[in-house]
Amino acid sequence: MDNLTDAQFEAAEVRGRAALETEPRATAARHNHMTGCVTVDLINGCTWVLPSHLVQNSSDTGVDDLDTIEVDGVGFSLHWWPVCSAPATG
Repeated sequence: MDNLTDAQFEAAEVRGRAALETEPRATAARHNHMTGCVTVDLINGCTWVLPSHLVQNSSDTGVDDLDTIEVDGVGFSLHWWPVCSAPATG
């Protein structure tokens, strides 16, 4: 991004503000073991419910990992943490 002009920077800020106001963003996310679905609440009052196997990049994710699902940043993405097993003792 070398040589970014003030006009380009201002235009990017305008696009960013518009995206914050118009793009669907998540306010909350949760995984339900009973239904096998992930529920995502959006800022516009809508709720998306989808089967957990359709969550992008979840093919290597264990079902328990989705229990840690959370909203990243201002709501444009979701994140989940791998559930680690108890450390081996011995």
